Amino acid sequence: MVSETSDNFISKLRISVTPISSTPVESTHGFKAFDVAFLHDVVARAAQSEWLPVQWTNDRANLEHAPSRWSYRSVSGENELKSTTFLTCPWQTASGWAYVSAVGAVCRQTDDSPEQRFLPARRISLQNPALAGMIKDAHELAEWVATYDELLDKRQLQHNNITVVRYRRGSTNGRNMIVSSTSELRLLGVLVRRRLNELNLQLGSDEIWSTAEKAKRDALSISGDIVLRAAKRGVSAGEMIGLVLSRCLLAEEFKAAANGRQILTAYFLLDDYASWLSQHESRIADILALNVEEREEAVRIVISIVESKYVSADGLAKARRDSRDQLLATLGMFREALFGDPGRLDRDVWLARLADMLMDAEIPPGMTGLMERARSKLREGDVEISLRGYSHVYVHTSDAGSASASDQDLLEVTSAVQAWQEVFDRPDLRKLAEAYAKGSGIYEARARLGSHKPWEGHAFKKPAPRVPWLAAMGQLASGDAGVQEAEAVEASVEESIQPNAAPEPSDLAQEPAKAGAKPPASASAPTYAPSPAVSPPNLGKALSALVSRKFAGGAQADVERDAWAQEVTKKLKAALNSYGLQASILGTRLTPNGCLIKLAGSDRLRVEDIENKRMQLLTTHAINLVTVQPKPGEIVVTVAGAKRQVVSLWELWSRRELNRNAAGINTSFLLGLQEINGALLYLNLGSEFGGLSSHDPHSLVAGATGSGKSVLIQALLLDIAATNRKELV
Repeated sequence: MVSETSDNFISKLRISVTPISSTPVESTHGFKAFDVAFLHDVVARAAQSEWLPVQWTNDRANLEHAPSRWSYRSVSGENELKSTTFLTCPWQTASGWAYVSAVGAVCRQTDDSPEQRFLPARRISLQNPALAGMIKDAHELAEWVATYDELLDKRQLQHNNITVVRYRRGSTNGRNMIVSSTSELRLLGVLVRRRLNELNLQLGSDEIWSTAEKAKRDALSISGDIVLRAAKRGVSAGEMIGLVLSRCLLAEEFKAAANGRQILTAYFLLDDYASWLSQHESRIADILALNVEEREEAVRIVISIVESKYVSADGLAKARRDSRDQLLATLGMFREALFGDPGRLDRDVWLARLADMLMDAEIPPGMTGLMERARSKLREGDVEISLRGYSHVYVHTSDAGSASASDQDLLEVTSAVQAWQEVFDRPDLRKLAEAYAKGSGIYEARARLGSHKPWEGHAFKKPAPRVPWLAAMGQLASGDAGVQEAEAVEASVEESIQPNAAPEPSDLAQEPAKAGAKPPASASAPTYAPSPAVSPPNLGKALSALVSRKFAGGAQADVERDAWAQEVTKKLKAALNSYGLQASILGTRLTPNGCLIKLAGSDRLRVEDIENKRMQLLTTHAINLVTVQPKPGEIVVTVAGAKRQVVSLWELWSRRELNRNAAGINTSFLLGLQEINGALLYLNLGSEFGGLSSHDPHSLVAGATGSGKSVLIQALLLDIAATNRKELV
């Protein structure tokens, strides 16, 4: 109950109950009675629970299984009118299958069969007259229907000629947010035909009309949001034409590469998945296309990213620059996540997301098997990926007497990553639009742009391997003989100390690291802060010995990164001097992500002087400035490195100290390394420590998706357990 006096949104709502017989109907002018109808779990409540047989065998190793990363939705390609969601993870460990099978046998009142596996699921079918009638009634009542539901999928609506305008899907399991409508977008056809007529196409009025309808269908296959925006404004109608032409170029490219083989292709508007990328919609590219093909039981996936601009001639320069920047930023995000060296902790999360996105693809008949195999191999990283990017700029007007603006530039070419910018001036745009309308001649219109032929040949590469400690867990789960020594060490630790045990006074004698011992490759120390061999803190004999073994001998120099730091320092000084700025180097220090360069501050070298030259330093001298910070008598410049350096947790633990209060509780926990000075970074939940202020009573952990929030919290919990007695935690 909500009081009328409360300043609450709910209190301002007025709800009425109206008999069906008196519900308003569509007006004589074609307008519906209400603007918006909300359906919250209405469809899911009509679902039937049942045990479904599963045809695949998918035992998972215990240490590799992460149910939260698996989609609970079932692929339904041949029958679009059904939607199924499992009530448990469809991939299970052996013990998990034993439990699920036992529960299933009791519920089904049958004996458990080792040859068959069943999973509990909820299923709906729009063939159900009551459910289909409810969906129809909702769309007849309101112009827009907002559905917040776990089971209803956009494909079921599209199959029933309902336009999906906005779509937000839960990443693994949860509710989908779908905004749909059956209202005719009267203005859309007018705006699109007007845009096509402006190009003076050599097409008749009927052909223009059919081309506009075809563009609408193709836009809907990407996202209904494109169609909604185009129906509102003429400018957005042009944007829709640009996106549709880019989709057509990708489709022809995929078709040619398939060479007659079956392929599975899905197109997505990245704006709909901006929250997954932790980016604002205005900062990412437009289209993400996934093309799956299978060759000799090996799955290949082409990931194409497109940023499309539909502009007039006077806005060409800005459009080229903005389109290129948005494309390269989005492409860089995918490149780092999939192929980054060293590998990222969220690599598995990215692969799982891409696998789940395939669930939204329009699956042709007979392709459900390929879909399941592709999703499984993609999650495991057992696929070959080609990452490509296109910046498409379409110029719909022309400057009188000016030369052709059509162009084709190669923006990036590395192993398995390629990017181009293609500009279509008005004559070439006209030829491309005519080829799109006729369904042929796409390549001829594209080949006029330049000598590059992006559609010929792909460079494929497998995703980056899992980070070392994740790979070690996989080996441990599979019983790899190479980790027997690690198992023996961990067993000796467990035998010698009790979990969470505090060190006894006799344990405070620290064991020095063995001279000459070589640390494992995964624990090799970075060069940002070389340190001598030190003894671990007071953690008890066994844990101290483990830290010493993992990090023996201190940090070792990385000659390659040292040379890079010296080179970039010289380049920065020479570049600033060439701009008339007085640059005097005070020092250089490597950091995990690059290097810090200290410059002497003066009237002839200010922070704003360096900031104003940031773009020139990047494009002309290949110096990527991250930050420019003023300090007393100096300016500290952070330059990004080509490769991120792995910070060894063992090395940090060998340098750490404990901050115990009067009760013997350690209240300072190790977070990582400070980039600015190389000192250890602590979370101080008690007094000041390590040169840092106290952070109590509350601390907030915030960050983008995949930035490491969960890993940080896990590290804090392990730190608390390792440095305190269990009765005090």
